[in-house]
Amino acid sequence: MRERDIFEAMIDKGMRLGALTVNEITDVFIAEFFSLDELEELIRRLQGFGIRIVYELS
Repeated sequence: MRERDIFEAMIDKGMRLGALTVNEITDVFIAEFFSLDELEELIRRLQGFGIRIVYELS
């Protein structure tokens, strides 16, 4: 799966749930594609779509 496809899937999931956990994001992205700086930018982009980033979903 391409990086863009994974990002779009994360946007879809986040919009459905209203939030993503930090672990969901890092499990998918940090090991495969991103440095810490790029991960921070990714989180800002997800937040720009109105997706909350949380430590745990309640």
